[in-house]
Amino acid sequence: MAEAVLSRLATPNSIQVRVFSRGLITPQRATVHEWAVKACRKAGVQIDQNRQAVRLRFADVYAADLILVMEQAHRSVLRRDFPAHTGKVHMLGHWQGVEIDDPLGGDEEQFTRCLCAIRTGVVAWMERLQGLQWSRSRSAVMNGRAT
Repeated sequence: MAEAVLSRLATPNSIQVRVFSRGLITPQRATVHEWAVKACRKAGVQIDQNRQAVRLRFADVYAADLILVMEQAHRSVLRRDFPAHTGKVHMLGHWQGVEIDDPLGGDEEQFTRCLCAIRTGVVAWMERLQGLQWSRSRSAVMNGRAT
């Protein structure tokens, strides 16, 4: 969901960014959860319901300028596994001072709340990136589990 939200908001706001989502724990052949698709559609966010989860690789971390994670646990794993790239890893909810709970295993309402929190976090990051004139082409990874 985070990839879809950031992709949607970046272009109209003159932020040139290549966004891709990766997971730390990705069940093989997992696709986007049906409640993630419903939540996104209700919010007017395009999401490919047939997209399969992809596990984060070193090449992804190396290529990224910014890696946004939803939970502190994700941040800790990335900092442990990729210590040379810790400066790239930040919380999506950093500017609100919150973690965004992964809705996987939850109900439809949890996916909707998660999408709202993601949107709030993405908007805050967009404001900061625009303030830094982050307009040249960059790569951002949205990280979490397969949602």
